[in-house]
Amino acid sequence: MADFVLDPGEEVVERINRYAIELVWPIIIAIILIILVIFGLNVFFNVHAPGDLLDFIPANIVLILAAALVIIAGLIVLAAVYVLEHNYILVTNMHIIKVQQSGLLARQTSELGLGNIEDVKGGRKGLFGTLFDYGDLEIQTAGASENFIFRSARHPQLTADKLLEYKADFRRSHHMEP
Repeated sequence: MADFVLDPGEEVVERINRYAIELVWPIIIAIILIILVIFGLNVFFNVHAPGDLLDFIPANIVLILAAALVIIAGLIVLAAVYVLEHNYILVTNMHIIKVQQSGLLARQTSELGLGNIEDVKGGRKGLFGTLFDYGDLEIQTAGASENFIFRSARHPQLTADKLLEYKADFRRSHHMEP
């Protein structure tokens, strides 16, 4: 469900998403958790010696615990996908709308008129940012408005150039100075 309503005559021109590389760490954590479950089940059912401490733990409790950990691993990945998909910038013919989902229950929406954009910068940092062409977008605003910073954008320099074109088109169509 959207946290914003478009003005009359306003149309969505483009949606800018975060790069899916942000899913790498949650997936790694889930894989490690599942490997630990497999290792733990192997130790419980195959490796331990009769009469040791593990004999006092019922097998159904171990299986329930293992299933719960696998479900948690899946939920970690699903939560990360949800947060990734709900972090985006909508570019309309009048505004830029930034939707920032910082957790399952934390969402913030900000809107900036295309006429209020001063500059847009796109930058990559580090080896992975350079190899996979992702980085941060900074949309600098006129006046007292806070700058928009959008992390992990795909093709940040190309996207910054496109946003500057949208700004120029808006200013031309509204007879504003460039």
